[in-house]
Amino acid sequence: MKDFILYRQPAQTPRFESREYKLDELEAFPGSSRLAELEVVKAGSLRATSELGPYKVYEFSCQYYGPKPRVSKKQPLVEAKFELWQSSEHPLVISFDPPKKVSRVAVALLSLATFRDPSLILPLKIYPSDFLELKKHAEKLKGTLSQLVLHNVSSSGVELRQVQFIGRRLEKLPNLDTMLHAASEISCMGFVIPELGEGGRKISFRVVEWGGGQIYSPADPLPHEISAFLDFFEMTLVGGNTNKAQRS
Repeated sequence: MKDFILYRQPAQTPRFESREYKLDELEAFPGSSRLAELEVVKAGSLRATSELGPYKVYEFSCQYYGPKPRVSKKQPLVEAKFELWQSSEHPLVISFDPPKKVSRVAVALLSLATFRDPSLILPLKIYPSDFLELKKHAEKLKGTLSQLVLHNVSSSGVELRQVQFIGRRLEKLPNLDTMLHAASEISCMGFVIPELGEGGRKISFRVVEWGGGQIYSPADPLPHEISAFLDFFEMTLVGGNTNKAQRS
């Protein structure tokens, strides 16, 4: 399984100098003290490693304070290293297998490195209308719905605070579209797509409303499969309309 977090960035071309960026540069930037996660992360650095089509791949490495063990009063320093992919054509950035707090610091340093401002790359909020577009696009690719969490579903005088489905081919559920449009919030959708991108393997994943999610299989996707995975979100959530991805 591969965890990920989606972020949105400004609708302008990111520019990255060919050097390593250090966490010290972020800490020295005016106003960076407002980033509370900086207290957790130590000795971090960011460097570009490769490019694949419109995506540039970076590696962020650091030490951070992990959860405090029950038998110790001290928080241990833990090593972390993970990738970030940044699109040069659309407002999308994604981090893979990051601790959540560490990821926030990594994208702040990436924002400083590429836009000269650490506050311009932000978590991507996924709205109910976005989930419906994801479902529609997955179906065009012959994909199926495997996971669904709805909140405050009102229909025919009945109100359900939460409805959760996990299974296969959930799109065949009776009255599913009615439930989807009756829900005040959609917090999670999961999909199985038989082939994502040319030559890609079957992919199974879920995404939640704050932009996080997991790729269940393949467990270790290849670079061209990650590129196709990002294309899926770019075509659906961005679709050439940068204003859509810039909603807060």
